[in-house]
Amino acid sequence: MSTFRLRSAEYLEKFYEKCYLEIDGDSGSLEVSYMRGFLGKTRTSLTKMEFDATTTVLAQGTRVTLKGLVMVAESEADASEIARIFRMPAVALAAATAAKENVASDAGEAVHAFLKGREESLLILAKLAQDPRGVAVSSFAASADDASDPVDAVVVDASKRLSEPLEKMNSSLEKLEASGAKELSEKLYAVAYALGSLQDSIFSAKAVTEPELIFLADLGITLPKDQTLKLSAVPDLMPRMTAAQ
Repeated sequence: MSTFRLRSAEYLEKFYEKCYLEIDGDSGSLEVSYMRGFLGKTRTSLTKMEFDATTTVLAQGTRVTLKGLVMVAESEADASEIARIFRMPAVALAAATAAKENVASDAGEAVHAFLKGREESLLILAKLAQDPRGVAVSSFAASADDASDPVDAVVVDASKRLSEPLEKMNSSLEKLEASGAKELSEKLYAVAYALGSLQDSIFSAKAVTEPELIFLADLGITLPKDQTLKLSAVPDLMPRMTAAQ
């Protein structure tokens, strides 16, 4: 609870001098009172009201105004402090929103990185299908285990390439959900699944079906009309998403 003396306060055409302002920052409430009665010894409430992140606060010199309540503080320092307290919910909301936006951005980047890693693994498998021994030899010339099949080793390595980005993606999406953006987290999971499926279609040279196109469109992903896509283009199809969504 913060208490300030006011030179004056005006509300609903009622004007009083020598008032008191009490602010409860925890509950977002305030009360302005004035002294009345014999010798001005009885404190009487002028108004009680609540304030939050949407409340507009105007401060100029010693004057602070909100919700039609005009207060004149005893000093500019007091007026500045009063305005600061009234603006705390808005500042806290802005900070929370920025933090959530950062978490959403990190999650989006993690999904993009996973899809890029998946692309690299699929490209390796594509090359392996064309020249299995050549790829195996070039990939494991210095470190191949003589006891293992070099082709199998390439496949295992391609799978391992995805373990770290997959773990980071899952961790980032879990963090996003924990921040209160469950719907956005689920949408990013769906984007990762949909674009991963699209990568599979391109890798296997299969046409994208109508239901798949509708699902992609629902996620904000639009394919070129001729659907001539390369694996490298898939991660960049990710829609721009923010915590506000």
